[in-house]
Parts: sequence; structure tokens; C-alpha cells
Amino acid sequence: MAPTAEDSVPAIAQREVIRRQERIRQMDEAALKASQRMAADDLEGAVDGYRQALRGLPATGR
Repeated sequence: MAPTAEDSVPAIAQREVIRRQERIRQMDEAALKASQRMAADDLEGAVDGYRQALRGLPATGR
């Protein structure tokens, strides 16, 4: 089976960039919501939101 344009290195790299950008957007959104909860004195909700944002970070191999 011959490789298709979707299997090319640039196409694969572009899909990875888009995937990472979406993950960053989701982390930013979670952090913003957490900050809003903090401002509303919802400390438990803020901590949960910040934890959700941190789960989006890649593993560091520690």
C-alpha cells in the first residue's frame, strides 16, 4: 500500500501541532475558570480547576 498525503511527515507534524495547541487551549481555559473560582472564594473549586489544568502537562519522566 502506497503512502498517502495524510501519511507524509509534514501532515503528521501538522496534526501534532494542532493537537498540542488544543491541549494548551483546554489548559488555559481550566486555569482561567480556576482563577475565577478563586476570586469568588471557591477555594476547593479553584484547586480542582488548577489540578485539571496541570493534568494537561506532559510527563517529565521524574
